[in-house]
Amino acid sequence: MHVMNRAFRPVAIAVLLCTATSVAVAADRPWVEAKSDHFTVASDASEKTARTIAWEFEQVRAAVLIVCPWAKANLDKPVLVLAPRDEAGMKTLAPAFWAERGVIRPASIYAAGPDRHYVALRADVLAENTVGVNPYLPAYRSYASIAVSTGLKRDLPQWFRTGLDDVLGNTDVRDSEIDVGRIIPGHLRTLRGGGQRLHLRELLKVDRSSSWGTFGDAQFPMFTAESWAFVHYLMFADKSVHRPKIDQFVTLVLGGTPIPAASDEVFKNVDALESDFFTYINRDVFEFGHITVDVNVNKEGFATRTWSPAEAKAKQALYLAATRRRVEALALVADARKLDPKLPDTYEVEGIFADVDRKAPEARAAYEKAVELGSTSFYPYLRFANIARAGADAATMVRVEQAFERAVALNAASVPALQQLGDVKVQLGHPDQAIALLQRAVELQPGVFPARMSLARAYWALARKQDAQREAREALALAGNDAEQNRAQQLVNQYSR
Repeated sequence: MHVMNRAFRPVAIAVLLCTATSVAVAADRPWVEAKSDHFTVASDASEKTARTIAWEFEQVRAAVLIVCPWAKANLDKPVLVLAPRDEAGMKTLAPAFWAERGVIRPASIYAAGPDRHYVALRADVLAENTVGVNPYLPAYRSYASIAVSTGLKRDLPQWFRTGLDDVLGNTDVRDSEIDVGRIIPGHLRTLRGGGQRLHLRELLKVDRSSSWGTFGDAQFPMFTAESWAFVHYLMFADKSVHRPKIDQFVTLVLGGTPIPAASDEVFKNVDALESDFFTYINRDVFEFGHITVDVNVNKEGFATRTWSPAEAKAKQALYLAATRRRVEALALVADARKLDPKLPDTYEVEGIFADVDRKAPEARAAYEKAVELGSTSFYPYLRFANIARAGADAATMVRVEQAFERAVALNAASVPALQQLGDVKVQLGHPDQAIALLQRAVELQPGVFPARMSLARAYWALARKQDAQREAREALALAGNDAEQNRAQQLVNQYSR
């Protein structure tokens, strides 16, 4: 693939794991936040470290969009990267990995919180990545997976998503260039280790019902390795001559062609492909993507600020809440409140755990307190409005509407906030105000069933019958289970009378 001044080049890769070095650090220092266009990074190493990590994540995002031009990379929640300066800081965020001997202690971890996408990574671990695996692969892989999948109308097949995530995950960002798709030695060892391998015909058919694609299954490592290797082959082998097959396949699937039919059309001679692929995974020299950095991203332009000690504890508590470490999270909340009893983040943590426990009154009270204290996170407003809306009187509905509006103002990419604010507008007799909100929700995530249903109802409330019928049919096509299918079918029937 050649895009502008980007090109691939062959390199010799040995089957080795990367090494890492730990940089000596000074005594306790404050956490400094650096905010780029798409990431917030905080580190207690230095302001320079926070800026650099934010810049690197922006470069990974740019690489994802170059490699996958059909991706949108418009995430539904903010990304917060916590970069402690050493192993002790990482242990605070991921205590489970230090609880037992013999457990691999990661340099980076991704955690999906209800309020944010979280990444924890050690700022003192440097990849000596002339060969091997970037120690930040888990974080980059998770981010790439979300960036690629968010906003697609249809799901891509499991082998493709798994393989692409690993190819993109092993990205190495340097001062002037980005290397995408360096080999993952562990995957090659798995493929060459003599275990049972899927034939390509079988690999292309793996779906959620297949044991091969199930995490924890004994065959899952082989499936993962082979998925990575096949995507790597299609993307880089023979000077990227096979790359058009990826774009053709994705275009067909996203356009509505069933996955088996798309596979048959793109990978016509699977037997010949199998032979070439087998040769590929046993070779000694591999190619990878070589891309120049995006010079429009200037790390010196990132806004920075220093967190107070209380805020640093509260933000770490939010990360621990995302990983369900209740005891550690609440201990940090208690410490933070001793320093600042009016910190909204501490109440957001309490609300998250009340939600986990399904204690709606406690959750509402916690989120309402965060709202009263002026939280700058969209999530307390969204959840307070979610809970308060049920059976609300007229006065409460005014507050619900205001809370949803604040959630949208703080996170204009939140499809749940857009959709539910649109629903409230319709409920309050203002469907005209709902249309733009719901259209935006559908634009951001065209494959989301609830947003389509809400948009159909808003159109119907405005007597836009044809638009309502169209969106109801779209919702029916997107239904993911029998309950959704029944609801959508009822709407289609109602609007067809």
